[in-house]
Amino acid sequence: VAVAARPRSPSADGAPLGTDEDPLALAVVCSAPRSPKGAAKCGAAAVPSSTPSALAAAAGVALEDAAIVGEWRRVEDIVTISWDTDGVYIRLDSGGEAMRLKRTGDKLWEARRSSDTQVFCEVLFDGKNTLRVTKLSGGGEERGAPVFVHRVAQTKSLLGNWEASSGKAVEVSSTGSGELRLAADASKPALRLRRRTLFTWEARTEPPNEDVVYVMEHTEGTDRASLRQDDAKGAGSAKGALELKKVTAGGMERASSSTSAPVGQREGVRAS
Repeated sequence: VAVAARPRSPSADGAPLGTDEDPLALAVVCSAPRSPKGAAKCGAAAVPSSTPSALAAAAGVALEDAAIVGEWRRVEDIVTISWDTDGVYIRLDSGGEAMRLKRTGDKLWEARRSSDTQVFCEVLFDGKNTLRVTKLSGGGEERGAPVFVHRVAQTKSLLGNWEASSGKAVEVSSTGSGELRLAADASKPALRLRRRTLFTWEARTEPPNEDVVYVMEHTEGTDRASLRQDDAKGAGSAKGALELKKVTAGGMERASSSTSAPVGQREGVRAS
């Protein structure tokens, strides 16, 4: 018997959303025979899916914290909530600072910048697919207008090996924490692939610089993508873009290439 959360239908603009029943989208497989009382015995066969929330839960992150992990759409920008061994972090856009998220109540979190003891914003989570983000100032006395962001599914079709007609090959893989990596040069370390919009990802170097090296564009479910260098302003240029075609599907990054320091250590974020 296989039990899994039912996927939601795509939104009007084609963006895939989360799940109706459970944002963790845990898939449980029960293959053991039923007991005399009719109860299925599910133990070692229970396997989490590869969604960011499920990966966090499987790694021991508290269920409430794990459920909020993922990518969220705010107009054209993507808000990213990620986890690591030292906590959960929120990034309000692809180039923004990773701020530590601390749960302060039922479905309520606070985000702080690493250089500030004051709360930067308050995050209210409905438990499924919507966040309400409210910026705070004046020591929390002044509240800005709330902004609502909605969950989008992490890409699946971007993972894999890609080739251009020129013979240039790149690989997109996923680490154990759900972070994407782009290997575009065998002589250099893989770049961290961070989502900028629904159809655009930035390939960045490691902190502290986090320079944008490439911009990758891809429409979910297709076998086509493009890769180009980013200009100094980060806006990008279509000149010299490589048109890529997928040659093999991808998955989890090999353990030998996915070792890195926790988010907080890599980016200088202090645990509060």
